Amino acid sequence: MENRAEIASIEVIRRQLEAYNRHDALEFAACYAPEADILDLHTGETILSGRDSIQARFSKRFEQAGLRVEIAGRMLLPGLVVDSERIFTDASPEPGAALVMYEVREGLIRRSWVYRILEG
Repeated sequence: MENRAEIASIEVIRRQLEAYNRHDALEFAACYAPEADILDLHTGETILSGRDSIQARFSKRFEQAGLRVEIAGRMLLPGLVVDSERIFTDASPEPGAALVMYEVREGLIRRSWVYRILEG
């Protein structure tokens, strides 16, 4: 059975995914804490830091035709949501894939780690 923290974590990730698929950078970024970081899971390097940077980067990313993501699998851990994602674009006949781990506190994504398996 899911507890309240897990439900809140899943809810913010759902909102973020829906905003991604609508190409709504403002709503997408609103799912992140103002001081949130997105990191490369493989190298540990910071890719983006802060909600404003996240919104700016994804505003550009959302210009890509046919961009959408589907969840292929999900694992819940204490304080973390781990998603296996398929990423689709009009530019590629095959979907890309990524593993994304989200740290959610107080209803917002505080940090996420991204590992791109295949470019889509």
